Amino acid sequence: MTNFAEPVGVGWTETFKGWLGFGQTDFNQAMLPQHREPTRATVTVSIPDLDRYLADQADGGVSNRTACPAAVTAGSVDCEGFGGPLTVTQGRFLAFVTAGDREPRDALHLRMRYELTLRGPTGETFRLEGFKLLENDPGYDSWSDTTTLFIRIFPAGNSEPGHAGVAPVPVAAPVPVAAPVPVAAPVPVAVGVLRISPLAFIRELSTFHGTGPSIVKRVTAVGRYQWFFASSLARAYLGLTVSDARPSFPQDRVEPSWAMRRQSGARGSEGARRAIEAELDPLPGTRLGRSIIPFTVPDLDHPLNLHRLRKLDDDGRAIPPTRGPVLLVPGSGVRAQMYYGQPAGISVAEYLLDQGYDVWSESWRASIDFPPNAYTLDQAAMLDHPAAVDTILDICDSESGDHSVQSLKAVVHCQGSISFLMAAVGSTHGSPRSCPVRCHCSSMFAGARGSSNGCRCPPPAVCSRGPMLSGGSGR
Repeated sequence: MTNFAEPVGVGWTETFKGWLGFGQTDFNQAMLPQHREPTRATVTVSIPDLDRYLADQADGGVSNRTACPAAVTAGSVDCEGFGGPLTVTQGRFLAFVTAGDREPRDALHLRMRYELTLRGPTGETFRLEGFKLLENDPGYDSWSDTTTLFIRIFPAGNSEPGHAGVAPVPVAAPVPVAAPVPVAAPVPVAVGVLRISPLAFIRELSTFHGTGPSIVKRVTAVGRYQWFFASSLARAYLGLTVSDARPSFPQDRVEPSWAMRRQSGARGSEGARRAIEAELDPLPGTRLGRSIIPFTVPDLDHPLNLHRLRKLDDDGRAIPPTRGPVLLVPGSGVRAQMYYGQPAGISVAEYLLDQGYDVWSESWRASIDFPPNAYTLDQAAMLDHPAAVDTILDICDSESGDHSVQSLKAVVHCQGSISFLMAAVGSTHGSPRSCPVRCHCSSMFAGARGSSNGCRCPPPAVCSRGPMLSGGSGR
């Protein structure tokens, strides 16, 4: 006898192909030929109660993230790097949820999330955190967004802070704390990018099937879900474009580094002491350790930061510098990581570390790590670079024990070089301790001839404790 009270549902199977990079944390580097390994993944998704699912999707899962997931009932990840297929034991899929898990709902930055538990060929357990980046960037990108899956695979119990566990594990409410303590980011086993090809998409459509008490209800269920999907897609991509999207550096819930350590952003001796005590985080796939040290400027509501780098020995301990500090200043529209972490060859930071320098890289207000803001080079010259120099030298003085005057060298580039030289020549470093600076501009481009572009500034200008500068004008 037919049970007409039985809920109607829908299910389908997706197939992805792409690459995984082992020992990497960045999606772009994981895709380089020397790192990537071919990977194939399938997931079977089931929504057992479509009526409840569509009702709970009304606010995109903001009010209750556990209310609207679809269950991932089967699937696998096949990559030779794991020695065999990883089999899905449980998981969930969330469609068109917000990038942030709070009100007000941000309808411009949406995600599709895959949260899976996997069993390896020898019984070990892994967790997969995957997301599709649904943001209306300029140009046609809805196809690439909905068919591109960014994944991280962690050992069991090691996923990124703030991520929910997979169903049926309950999600605990966040516990408020007075002063968040920075923790080292979990290290994934592998990261990668998988895609659904046009042929695989056609095959996926053929796998859609309904569940329910009658053929009519089963067919109708498929149509209702596909209408929900298409209308949600239209709302996301038929409106205004998103101005702050970063499709080349995809992120799910990951906050920028300045937000994670905002409480440590005070300048002066207290900020210096906290910075000295900060844990040095190893950078996976390298022999480098990094500490991110914030500093504040008066006209921004978020701190900027400095990346302090160290070479690590065979035991993972930091090798102390034998020479003074060097500040690396990138141009606009990039980030402090421009000077280190490249996939091949020796980076600028690694070369300087090998020479014994204490290497610092600055993320000033033009960095893509920070919220979009209108700025001028005058602001960078008067506020950002002086604060960065003072922070570095305060910390170095505190570490030396005798508070002796430290010298500072700088390698500066593009708009970073222009604004930094404006700061130096204009004597805007407002420190009571200062000494002459001799400006010597050298190009950082491989095709440039000679070691100088002829920019010399005699007599010396006055700059905060910095006896030498070198940089490229970006021309």
